[in-house]
Formats: sequence, structure tokens, C-alpha cells
Amino acid sequence: QEYTADEIAFLYGATLDHQINALASQRFSAERQPVETFGSTDETDETTLSYLLEIKDIFIPDLKFSGGITHTISVPVDGPTERTWEYDVTFAHSRSLTRNLSRVLAYNYSLEQSNFYDEDLEVHEVSLSLVYTF
Repeated sequence: QEYTADEIAFLYGATLDHQINALASQRFSAERQPVETFGSTDETDETTLSYLLEIKDIFIPDLKFSGGITHTISVPVDGPTERTWEYDVTFAHSRSLTRNLSRVLAYNYSLEQSNFYDEDLEVHEVSLSLVYTF
């Protein structure tokens, strides 16, 4: 789609972070994008709810686990309502190579389910990153 100068969207939301203990934390967030509010020209009313759990040093030192669930409800002005569920699981191991350079090896699994599509979108990712801190 081409960008036009009069595309205006109004978003509001809230996020709650909770530190369970020194190694675990959780986050709940809610976001809303209403139609025709404060001059919004968007034609889809959208609500997103998400939950994320992160645990450090889960099986071995420096191994981080994160898992999350996101539910999105999109209600267009004309047309059917789309309900989307997304599930994400990540394991990431980081190791310092030097004072400024570290390596991160990560595995991410994600699954997206929608009432618009018969098949689920399933993704497996493995990544190796080098992070330099200035």
C-alpha cells in the first residue's frame, strides 16, 4: 500500500511489569486502537492483549527462557472480525568473549493461529549474534 499524508491512528495502552524473583519476571500489556477517535482515519478497531514470562539461568548459567502469548482482535468497519493468537518461545544463551564483545546463540519458536486462515503459521529460528557494546 502507498503511504498517504492523511493516515492518522490513535493508540493507547498499559503495561504491567512484575519482578517475581531475582531470576524471573512477567509482563502483561493491553493496547487499543479505536476507530475515529481524536481524528483517527484508521478503518480497523483493534485490541491486543499479551503476556510474557522471562526466566534467567533456567537450566544452566546464562541461559534465558522467554515465553509469550498474544491475542489480537481486529474489527474492520466493513468485513468480518479477525481473531489472532500468537505463541512465542525463546531460549537464548549469551557469553562474553571480551570486555565489549559478547555472543548470543538463540532458538525461537513461534506459532500464529488466525480464524482467517486454515493453516497455522509455524516458524523455527536459530540465530547467532555478536553484540558489541560501546
